[in-house]
This record gives sequence, structure tokens and C-alpha cells, in this order.
Amino acid sequence: MKQSKLFPCYSIPMRDYFTSKGIKYELVGLHPKSHDMFWVYIKTTELEKAMQEWSLKS
Repeated sequence: MKQSKLFPCYSIPMRDYFTSKGIKYELVGLHPKSHDMFWVYIKTTELEKAMQEWSLKS
């Protein structure tokens, strides 16, 4: 299976952390069943680094 180049983020604090790092999401959506809002990011080296930093903080 091919690995996705997109990352859906359902966490407002994580979204805010990415924003503080200057990383912008591509689009916003609502989960069809839960109606939770999510933000979609394109996986880049910068996003991967921010995700690792986020994991270490949690």
C-alpha cells in the first residue's frame, strides 16, 4: 500500500503548534460520522520535524 502524502490533524493544540511553526494546512473538513473538524497538511520534512517535536512534548 502506498503511504499517504497527507496528514489529517484532529487536534486543535497540535494545529496551533504547527501554526506557531509557520506550517499552514491545505484544507479544513468535517469527519462524516463524528462531525469533528480536522485540518489536512501535506507531509513535508518541516511537518515531519514538527510532528516529532510535538511527540516529545506530549
